[in-house]
Amino acid sequence: MAVKVIIDRELKLEGKDVALELIRRLRANAMEHRGYISGETLISNRNPNHVIVISTWNNIGNWLDWTDNKGRNVLEEELNPYLSRPTQYEEFSVGEL
Repeated sequence: MAVKVIIDRELKLEGKDVALELIRRLRANAMEHRGYISGETLISNRNPNHVIVISTWNNIGNWLDWTDNKGRNVLEEELNPYLSRPTQYEEFSVGEL
């Protein structure tokens, strides 16, 4: 069953351009990972340092495999100094009631 993952980040003003580039690289790498379907990056109109990424995966296992990916984790570590708080993740099953 498909899964949507909401990735919620608050960027520091200093280094914002670097952070956005790292987020783009994360998404580009995710596109090559097994089970990735789609993704979009949203930047708040009220707070341009608030960034939400919504990614869709074939199943929760594909997402969890991606979270264990060494290359992904290296990029996440590079991104962390540019965040004003830890990244928040929430996974949702698509269409199950």
